[in-house]
Amino acid sequence: MFANMRPIEVAVIIAVIVLLFGAKKLPELARALGESLHILRKEVSEAPSPSAQASVPSGSNTTTAPTPPAALDSAASEASSANPAPMEHMG
Repeated sequence: MFANMRPIEVAVIIAVIVLLFGAKKLPELARALGESLHILRKEVSEAPSPSAQASVPSGSNTTTAPTPPAALDSAASEASSANPAPMEHMG
């Protein structure tokens, strides 16, 4: 697409960009764009590959096991009997 542009077209596009952003803002915009690209490349190179995630054995999961429902029921009944809430009737 850009390979078929003539030099006059490139000059017009550059002139429009300078008019829109101003000559003082262009170096700041270029610097911000360069920093953003640098951060993006760094994050992409540090990201783990999908094949590395798939090779982790399923037995090495470090998450805790879920609490059985029976233990939850007994814990809830102990908490409610230790601190009974007063019953109020609306009406």
